[in-house]
Amino acid sequence: MLRLKFATGVAISLVALGNARAQDFKDNYVGKSSCATEIQSKRPDFSMELDKTRLTYLIGRHLSKITVLLLVQLKPGDNCGVIRDVIELRDLSKEFEFSCVDYQLPADVVIGTSKRNRSTKPVIAVEAWRIDLKERTFSKISHKVSCTDENYADSDGRGDLAEEAQKRTSHQKTSQHRPDLHP
Repeated sequence: MLRLKFATGVAISLVALGNARAQDFKDNYVGKSSCATEIQSKRPDFSMELDKTRLTYLIGRHLSKITVLLLVQLKPGDNCGVIRDVIELRDLSKEFEFSCVDYQLPADVVIGTSKRNRSTKPVIAVEAWRIDLKERTFSKISHKVSCTDENYADSDGRGDLAEEAQKRTSHQKTSQHRPDLHP
């Protein structure tokens, strides 16, 4: 019984330490410039437009032992922007998924992580976050969301993630009202 209590205490401490590290990273960089030298990666960044009406972008960076996803807001004429929120991945076998859907709230912009291993099949996210476009923050989702493997960078005519979520919702509403699409 004593061993079980000890093991439970160690597990809780490790989870708390991991959360504290992530919070430390967030506390250190939220509100700072996305061009800060200490968060530049040696590999090329991955970035995509989140919401052009709010001049917000997602920037993925591979740092030495972690991968981070920055939610950055630009000002007109600014090339760097201000970091509004951060997600940190310490498990480098996970990758970010940008085409995820929370079927409980399909109009929301949702991102997730997966261990896709080069598969192109839809996956259930290992972890997922809803993006609050007005507050410019990530909030963790505790239930399952589905992600597809779509390459936004190579898609002509694709809107930002906010526009894509709206298109998905309007398409879903249209198909619900079309009798030829339902048995």
